[in-house]
Amino acid sequence: MAEGLENLNLADGAEVGRFPAKSKQAAGLVNGTQTEVSSVFFADKILITVSQGGRLAQWVCCEFDAVGYIGI
Repeated sequence: MAEGLENLNLADGAEVGRFPAKSKQAAGLVNGTQTEVSSVFFADKILITVSQGGRLAQWVCCEFDAVGYIGI
């Protein structure tokens, strides 16, 4: 499976950017269920992950264009 990876050209369409991306995390109880929320901030989007009880509950991606917010 890994044998095909040596010829992978990441320069085609890849953007060079700052890494690691900034992120924030919070955790607490919501209606008695342990809930974790994390967000990762990229130049053109924010990715929000919500987990409850140790399981992925939701992913939300908010994208931006040159003017501002364009949707989820």
